[in-house]
Amino acid sequence: MNEYHQQAIHNKNFLECIKSNYPSKFYDWKITVIFYIAIHLLKALGKKRNTLIGESHYDIFNNFDPGRTAKPVTTIPPEIWTTYKRLYKYSKSSRYDGIANQSIRDLALKADYDEVVKLKAEYCQYMDSQHLRLV
Repeated sequence: MNEYHQQAIHNKNFLECIKSNYPSKFYDWKITVIFYIAIHLLKALGKKRNTLIGESHYDIFNNFDPGRTAKPVTTIPPEIWTTYKRLYKYSKSSRYDGIANQSIRDLALKADYDEVVKLKAEYCQYMDSQHLRLV
């Protein structure tokens, strides 16, 4: 287990704490933590394959996104890359897209969180197949 895999597990444990203690609050943070689980699993996969995938979001996108590179630094299924991009967008939106009415924002974030949980399951299923299980 490498340090990125350990960090992904750490983030998963933190997510479980938030979910247990605040089941109907802090959806923005839950979404963000799920994205950070995803990024650390992707970095763990790179490390496992002896490939530096990049340190910043910009680097990672430049190294994986088929719209930016014809030769990714390592291969992942296209649907996993799409899932990663969606998790990134939900995370960014949860942190930076404001809605003036707090009750509407909470409803929107809850709906986004429900979708992110589904995406996380798909993403983690692939990472499990790569021996990067969140135990």
